[in-house]
Amino acid sequence: MFKRLKNWFTGLLLAILAALGAGVAISDDASLTVTAPSRNTDNSVLDNLAGLNFYRGPLGGPYELIGSVPETVAGATVTYLDSNLPDGTYCYVATAYNNQAPADESDYSNEVCKTIDTRVPRAPANLVVN
Repeated sequence: MFKRLKNWFTGLLLAILAALGAGVAISDDASLTVTAPSRNTDNSVLDNLAGLNFYRGPLGGPYELIGSVPETVAGATVTYLDSNLPDGTYCYVATAYNNQAPADESDYSNEVCKTIDTRVPRAPANLVVN
């Protein structure tokens, strides 16, 4: 009962704020999935993969490192979550790096982009019943 009342009250509050034109801070996530390489650039077996790096930036770059997934298994499917993003367009690339000192890092993967639009429409107006 309390949860239903809380959800109703939250919905009412958001509707009132939308009707008044007030901004409500809402965000979204980008879930990135990539397959780790299993071969080196010379086509030899990749036996020293250390991890993957994930970068974010505008279309075409430049990109900034936003996170890493260490201890990645060659050929594995890896997921990285970029969370709490405000409205906008976000582009991503990934790289692989090995366990040499200093680590060698691959070229960028293909670029993928996501547009986040969390704007909420205003509530309908002038509802009538006859």
